[in-house]
Amino acid sequence: MPGDPAAGVFLDAGSVVRVSVTVPAGVEFLGWVGDTTLATPVIDVTLNRPFDLVANLVTIAAVDGVAAARALLGGPALDLAARTYLDATGNRNGGFDLGDYLAWIRRTGQRVPPALARIADRYWGSR
Repeated sequence: MPGDPAAGVFLDAGSVVRVSVTVPAGVEFLGWVGDTTLATPVIDVTLNRPFDLVANLVTIAAVDGVAAARALLGGPALDLAARTYLDATGNRNGGFDLGDYLAWIRRTGQRVPPALARIADRYWGSR
């Protein structure tokens, strides 16, 4: 039996549904939350049970790598938009921290400022 998900009509078990997200300008798709953790914006779901899917989106914020490093070293805090964006694309623990910054470095290919690199070397080199 064909279904109309928008109208709340259920589909037969085993039906395959293609789910996609349209990402507006200024927003980044981070993957799906719920019954899958795939990171592709289009997925095919075989309906053998009820599914819970939410597109995880975050508003893109400009990030100044030097300012972010200074914030980690006790300098002025980053603005809320940058902190939220970095945490959402980093370790998602509710606050901006070194893990978020390093995830941003890896994703963008930016270089770690020398002052932060020295501190990181001291920290990880002491283990």
